[in-house]
Amino acid sequence: MNSDTHQAEIIRQFTLQAVPFARHQAHSALESFDFIRDIARLDGTQYVLDAGCGPGLVCCALAPHCREITGVDVTKAMIDEAGRRAEEAGLENTRFVEGDMAALPFADETFDVAVSRYVFHHLENPLVVLREMARVTRPGGRIVICDASPAAACRENYDRFEKLRDASHTSALTLEEFVALGEAVDLGEASIRRFGLPMELDSLIDSSFPSGERDELRAIIRGDIGRNACGFSAREVGERLCITFPITVAGWTRK
Repeated sequence: MNSDTHQAEIIRQFTLQAVPFARHQAHSALESFDFIRDIARLDGTQYVLDAGCGPGLVCCALAPHCREITGVDVTKAMIDEAGRRAEEAGLENTRFVEGDMAALPFADETFDVAVSRYVFHHLENPLVVLREMARVTRPGGRIVICDASPAAACRENYDRFEKLRDASHTSALTLEEFVALGEAVDLGEASIRRFGLPMELDSLIDSSFPSGERDELRAIIRGDIGRNACGFSAREVGERLCITFPITVAGWTRK
């Protein structure tokens, strides 16, 4: 899949997912917002960028903790949903811009903080995007990435499942790769937090418009119970199949 085709697939998938993604309760889990806020060191005075803002969940959660937050996303449907959500919440310090994370439509050193949540596994070149986030962040500012991060031994199986579930998935970064990305952009030592994001499998599939069949996805997870070859800690809870996404939050100070 070339870059243009992949970008088109991202837009196609997230045009479909704009509303169901936002409504999925797990995506509004307070733990991820709290970790991002703490690692970003938000104090209510900063101008913040949310790169790959999707339906505005992060923007709306962080808005009370910053002076202004700007969300950028390549998918117009996501931008529209984000604007609607912020308006319904009565937030007056949010704005949303349609744009490409690999070429952010902002001048150098525009923001005090740049964050991105659950986006990097969709990127063909995460290094380019992290460099762009660093470019638009002022020296001394914070850059924070939150995303799924399987163990290296599980990554191949993890990616295979995720590509069946969502064709816009490329590859999840391991913890070691997150650290290496920051070093490649000369961001120095990373602050790291890790947590698990539990989800019920069928509700996840319902919000994903998968390229694979539901039965195939369920069979993969059922077969991984007790093995954990995919890194999801698959399990049955009553009659439900459940998984847990391994999440890493990494933060750096821009030099």
